[in-house]
Amino acid sequence: MNPKGLAYLLAAGRTLIGIGLMTAPELVGKGWMGKKSKDPRIKLLLRVVGIRDFVVGLGGVLALSREGGGARGWILAGAACDTIDGAATALARDDLDDGAATQLLAIAAPAAIAGPVVAAMLDD
Repeated sequence: MNPKGLAYLLAAGRTLIGIGLMTAPELVGKGWMGKKSKDPRIKLLLRVVGIRDFVVGLGGVLALSREGGGARGWILAGAACDTIDGAATALARDDLDDGAATQLLAIAAPAAIAGPVVAAMLDD
């Protein structure tokens, strides 16, 4: 797959995760927050993260869809989000359900690494 296709996967995946967190935070956030995802305060925070991911992902998709570039910044922003989410989760791992930190890190770590690599290969 070419760099633009990989960037689309990262951006579209982030957009879909954002939609899931906004619309079904308890379900989508369960892998990250475990049973705590039922707490209304945690649902609020998951929705906020969902809005962030939706906006960053959609920005990347739209930038990749038009001529003139600009996608590199969106892909790097997504990687920064994944890095911060991973670090925050690692710091809170003792307060999360068993396996919750591992599940989030299994998604966030590869995306945090792939983002800068893919961004560097883009032509914009």
